[in-house]
Amino acid sequence: MVLPPKWFWRLRRRVTKLSPPRFPLLGRRRSGASPSPAKPPGRPLPRFSPARFSLPRVPLSRFPLILPVVVVVVAVAAAVIALGTGDRGTGAASTGSSTAVTTRTAPGAASLPSSPPPSGSASSTAPAQEPPVARAPGQPVPAPVPCGRFFDDFRYSSSRDGRLGEAGWTARGDAGGPGPQGAAWSADNITFPVVDGEQVAQLSASTDGTAAGTSQAELFQGERRFREGTYATRVRFADAPVDGEDGDHIMQAYLALSPAKGDYDPLYSQLSFTEYTPNGAWGGNEPLRSHASFYTLRADPYDAKQAVDSVPGSAAGWHTLVVQAGGGHVRYHLDGVLVADHTVDQEGHSVLPRQDMALHYNSWFVDLAGHRGGRSTYVQQVDWTYYAQDAVLSPADVVQQAAGFRSGGVERLDTLRGAPSPCTG
Repeated sequence: MVLPPKWFWRLRRRVTKLSPPRFPLLGRRRSGASPSPAKPPGRPLPRFSPARFSLPRVPLSRFPLILPVVVVVVAVAAAVIALGTGDRGTGAASTGSSTAVTTRTAPGAASLPSSPPPSGSASSTAPAQEPPVARAPGQPVPAPVPCGRFFDDFRYSSSRDGRLGEAGWTARGDAGGPGPQGAAWSADNITFPVVDGEQVAQLSASTDGTAAGTSQAELFQGERRFREGTYATRVRFADAPVDGEDGDHIMQAYLALSPAKGDYDPLYSQLSFTEYTPNGAWGGNEPLRSHASFYTLRADPYDAKQAVDSVPGSAAGWHTLVVQAGGGHVRYHLDGVLVADHTVDQEGHSVLPRQDMALHYNSWFVDLAGHRGGRSTYVQQVDWTYYAQDAVLSPADVVQQAAGFRSGGVERLDTLRGAPSPCTG
């Protein structure tokens, strides 16, 4: 770099007037140069005297070497500052959005992102990069899930928990059937206790032998969006009440059904995955487990067009139920064992569902004939529920996927049609 002439002459005149440098590393005194002015006796040097602050006589030829070094140092410093600012900006560019995937977050850790930012947001125009996410040490990261999946681990505080409704669940709290005429359903009968270290959904039904003193329980998905596919749940049935005398004709059920528009509605659909009566019903007094696939029915007097398999014996305890509906068959599995395979009803009609259904868990009394006095309370518990839309999965695959969701910290997942959650395929 060459200085302009005017800078050259100004610098030369100034250097010539100043004393030689006092630092040998910066320059040497030229031969013949005048020595530094002596301090007059009895008079201190001025504060800013050239004798105090003398500049070295630096040859102009050295400037082309010094200035490039300065320029490089400044450029490197600016690049480091810009890089640090950019990293901080990326880390802070996290945006929130509604999602249908809910995960358990370790204390002090940020929530895992599970959906892209809404269209039009600031981050939607940024490069397609995955922003860094703060996670607690050892916190699992859920793997991507396919579309058409529904899963719930039932981690709610009560039937009044706002998240329960956000997930599509309704705790029934009205009157009407099924059950004894005059009996009621109470949302307070749906609770979420911790059992064996895991939180579960609990349905409690009780009676004192009268219709007015009978309280039943039902938890269901209000939106009808379940048809063909694979249904699964881990559920606990009970043979005896937790309080009071045994003997009531209690029904503990897990099913999917649609409304019936009159008698023998040709579009009516119902899959009773399991209906368990530990004390019998409809004239029987022995434990009975039934699996039924409906074509249609008439409510009164009752007449069902269905395929049904009933298995006598106790079903008390925890069980994993998997039902595959597709390819012309409805197959029922209990703890990995095929227990029923339905294709048509007694008149040859296909029993595959013909319209979307709602998902139900309920505990209710078929009648009050078996009551023996006092108040009796029966409990049914649900660990988790799962549904794969339009996919026939093996019981082993279902259990593996459910275990993966739980180990990955996924409490709720909904990638069925219309759900705003990211999914693949």
